[in-house]
Amino acid sequence: YTSAVYKNNSELALYSAGFENCAPNQGYGPRIRPYHMIHFVTNGEGILQIDQDEFKFEAGNIFLIPADKISYYESSEKNPCTYFWANFLGIQSENYMQKFMSASKQKYILKLSEIEKFTAIITDILNWQGSPTYLYLMGNSLLLRILSYLINEITFTEKLEKTSPADDLKFYLDMHYAEKFQLRDIAEK
Repeated sequence: YTSAVYKNNSELALYSAGFENCAPNQGYGPRIRPYHMIHFVTNGEGILQIDQDEFKFEAGNIFLIPADKISYYESSEKNPCTYFWANFLGIQSENYMQKFMSASKQKYILKLSEIEKFTAIITDILNWQGSPTYLYLMGNSLLLRILSYLINEITFTEKLEKTSPADDLKFYLDMHYAEKFQLRDIAEK
């Protein structure tokens, strides 16, 4: 159940996580990935290139790399960076990535006040051992914690989706299908 195909078709799933203490000028890419990436920079600085744009990041920043974008990132020569990262995918992953990117003037770089709480979660993930199902479920629980902390810390405009009367009716019927009810009950709802 923990294949990439399964994770991609899930609502939201942790794909992988890690830690990197970069050497001077250490770079990754250019590359296109099928999952979204969040890097939590704890020390140093570097550059991120996505498409034709370049962004600088430093300690206390996160940098975002959306799925299916050509990206390259490199650690500084004089002040190499250290970062933790988490990759995720799934049906709802694009929605979360868009929320994070909408909260930044630089689109792919965000400043955090307490980066340590994120890196502690990823450190926890890296120390787990257990069955694949256990690791999958625990990874997803901590991914949700990471995403919820990010949403709580950043400012973005959240659009509430309006539902149609047909959607409301379908939801009511889905929730009460086992009960006896009359057309009048449905009309009242």
